[in-house]
Amino acid sequence: MSAFDELEQLLLTLRTTFVYKLPKLGSATAGHQAAGWDLGNPLLTAVCKVYQRNNVAFIRLYEKKGIQERLFAQCKIDLSTGKPVQAFMEPVTDSSRYFVLRCEDEATGRKASIGIGFAQRDESFSFKATIQDFEGFCSRQVELERRNASMAAKIEFARQAGGGEGAEVAGAPTDSVDLLNDPTLDLRFAEGQKIHVNFTGQLADQTAAVRHEKPKRAAGAPIKALAPPPAAGSRYGGKGKGKVRAPHVPVRMPAPAPAPSAAAAA
Repeated sequence: MSAFDELEQLLLTLRTTFVYKLPKLGSATAGHQAAGWDLGNPLLTAVCKVYQRNNVAFIRLYEKKGIQERLFAQCKIDLSTGKPVQAFMEPVTDSSRYFVLRCEDEATGRKASIGIGFAQRDESFSFKATIQDFEGFCSRQVELERRNASMAAKIEFARQAGGGEGAEVAGAPTDSVDLLNDPTLDLRFAEGQKIHVNFTGQLADQTAAVRHEKPKRAAGAPIKALAPPPAAGSRYGGKGKGKVRAPHVPVRMPAPAPAPSAAAAA
């Protein structure tokens, strides 16, 4: 076993964990219930830490002694034994914040079950999620080992069938093949060969924006002169600043009515 295999990874730390002494279980099928644990008087307020070493997880409860921490109990979860997680850590049936741990003293071999609980639901959720992530990791490792063993069996069968050491198996990994140093593989571009790259997404939008952007004036280039304002006596000019004089339009007056004649007056 290498030194790397002995390394432990800290997965979770919960500073306030209540530890309870479990009463006798009335029925094995009923499960544990936190209502009978005397929740107001915990046996100990400990620090809960979850570690992982390869495919084994450790739930350790530390008793706080000033600034120091002393190991109080440890629950070892080893799924390689074929047992499920519930065989080592079991949630109670009447709450989501309390669990039962099966602890074992590695030195003496003594076994005991204790109850733990958390004051906040988010702490119990983090605790449960950490164990579930560890369980998923172990499942993936088992599946990977199964695939490797199956592939090794296929390769060995091909060799025994007469293929020799260089026999290839369908689906076998090609990690050992050095493609870059293969003399039969020519990765050079042919003469005159071109590569067309199509940009999509955000890069294409930026390229289009730059393409339609108006060209900026170069530094030191002359500025185009503006036309002078109209003269003061022009049609739309005026003495006052900012005033515009309306154009002159002649107005036609109606013709006067004709005077009445003498006959009409008589």
